[in-house]
Amino acid sequence: MISVGIDVAKGKSTVCIQKPYGEIVSKPFGISHVEKDLSELAAMLLRFDDEVKVLWEQLASSSSPYIFTGKRIVCSCH
Repeated sequence: MISVGIDVAKGKSTVCIQKPYGEIVSKPFGISHVEKDLSELAAMLLRFDDEVKVLWEQLASSSSPYIFTGKRIVCSCH
């Protein structure tokens, strides 16, 4: 299983990707809330040959920019 953590902020978010037991797949990196960056992130996640779980944290009460579709991606929101 691949775990994706996203810290959502205004206009830009920070993403970290890891495997079980804390093995880092990708060091934290920033993405803007624009279609190009979000599409690249979704494409990156779809390339993994494993189940992908996405968890994001958003302190503001606005709607999230993240929508992932595909049979191997499970979205979680807290």
